[in-house]
Amino acid sequence: MRVLAVQQKMAMVDYSNIPESTMQSLKQYQQEFASTGKIAHPGSFFSAVFNNDLVSAVLRADAENLAALRNIVGYIVNEFGPGAIKR
Repeated sequence: MRVLAVQQKMAMVDYSNIPESTMQSLKQYQQEFASTGKIAHPGSFFSAVFNNDLVSAVLRADAENLAALRNIVGYIVNEFGPGAIKR
């Protein structure tokens, strides 16, 4: 039940505040994940996000990515499919 609630909340995400450079990286990682099932060598911010390490993600984010963090996670949950973010 908890997973369903998270998925419903993530369905209401607005990607418009994700910085363009971050969106480009997300799309690149998404293609890589779709073809290989893994993401090789993301930067420190994305490594923290994909590893479900909130503290490190917050500490490594610049101001724009920090403001968009919820939407970045929502994009990954909604668009990458299961397994992209460690649980």
